[in-house]
Amino acid sequence: MSMERRDLFKLAGVAAAVAAVPAVTGCASGSAAPASFVKKASGKSVVIIGGGWGGLTMAKELRKQDKSIDVTVVEKKDIFMSCPVSNLYLGGLESMSLAQLTHDFYAPAKAHGYTFIQGEVTEINRASKYINTTSGALSYDILVLSPGIAYDYEKQFPTWDAAKISQVAHACPAALMPGSEHLALKRQLDGMDDGNVIIVPPAKGKFRCPP
Repeated sequence: MSMERRDLFKLAGVAAAVAAVPAVTGCASGSAAPASFVKKASGKSVVIIGGGWGGLTMAKELRKQDKSIDVTVVEKKDIFMSCPVSNLYLGGLESMSLAQLTHDFYAPAKAHGYTFIQGEVTEINRASKYINTTSGALSYDILVLSPGIAYDYEKQFPTWDAAKISQVAHACPAALMPGSEHLALKRQLDGMDDGNVIIVPPAKGKFRCPP
């Protein structure tokens, strides 16, 4: 089913409204506006926080549907690494290398006509419709939040203290977020003796399916 451009633009607005804004630190509604902006809203400006699969797909599709939409992606990482299909790399299949999972952000931004800004969001002002980042301030007409996941060891293991959580997280990286955890887990898997068995039991309650 095809999606009309106006519907896609409305969808971006719904995504911004439904997203868990309180989960982003530094939210504000009454602070003074920045003296200058890296980019200012043009009437059809969409700022997307998060450069993972969700954020980049939204940026690409918005530009594909309507070239007049000014799209900006803000992401704190400087390299995109794919969690989907990373199991092929972790499993040691010859057809999959780390280089195939990692890409720069600028090539797709240029190809699809949106702006990429590397920086970390420090404030979201919903009343005045702007965000502050470590690379400057941006104003927007529509804000899309796609920051990705975060681990919640405290909720999953309520009897563990901070020291134990840190120890387990380093000793047994979950590798559900792209980056150094994948490299650490790959090193551990490569160091296993042939014939060893790994058992991954399902967690209790609701949980995110590994990529």
